[in-house]
Amino acid sequence: MRGRAERHAGRADGVDFPRGCDYGPRPTADSLLEFGFSFARQWPQLFTTAAIVLTVAGFVLGASFVGVEWSSGGMLNLLLWAPRRWAVLAGKLIAVCAGIALVSVVYLAAWTGAFMAVDAIGDSVSVMTFGDWTSLLITAVRVALLAMAGTALGFAIASMGRHTSTALGVGIAYLLIYELGGIILFQLIGGTDYSARYRLSSWVSAWMNKSYAFESNPAYCDDKGCVAASTTQLGSWPQAGVVIALVVAILLAGAFASMRRRDTN
Repeated sequence: MRGRAERHAGRADGVDFPRGCDYGPRPTADSLLEFGFSFARQWPQLFTTAAIVLTVAGFVLGASFVGVEWSSGGMLNLLLWAPRRWAVLAGKLIAVCAGIALVSVVYLAAWTGAFMAVDAIGDSVSVMTFGDWTSLLITAVRVALLAMAGTALGFAIASMGRHTSTALGVGIAYLLIYELGGIILFQLIGGTDYSARYRLSSWVSAWMNKSYAFESNPAYCDDKGCVAASTTQLGSWPQAGVVIALVVAILLAGAFASMRRRDTN
């Protein structure tokens, strides 16, 4: 009797929930059992990590590349004998983006080779098909393009602010206040995180993972049954590419427009 009472504790009298009342993804062997490292299964996550590292590094490098020249007076000396302001800024932008592209290629080659060497014992690389390798190469291109976009963002903000610290301050403030703050706020409210549609990180995730979806209505169970969570697709990776390119283009336009200020000669 006691065991039966414990099983029914917390349930209102006269309410019968349907059998199998649950929601969410069914557990799989991979989610319940430990498994060793497999390059064939985990390379997408590895490339996402590499994308984060390269994008952050590119942002800092792009900001430093032009910010140091503005703050040290190097840009002043250059514009004294080469007053073509837009051409000078465009040349520096192309140089730093080409540099981060080269760094990305070398980094991804070393990154991939290192994990393939780690997986040599498991020999899971041999099971990858031609389509898998093609997908890996395309993802590597997306990583390099994302790193270049991060570099251009840092370059543009530092150029508008005339200092490296401006770009770093804006970047940190955006991540802590808007990105992280929005996530924390909607978690505290307990409702749907509609801000995901307007966060750059969501579009970056769609760019890297080919699509992105956020939970628009949470799952719940009541006496009438269970309703699974519903999700809303944010967009595909081409749409994400357009959004990221648009953000970069707007900031670069501001950087080139600020070059018209005669504060350096």
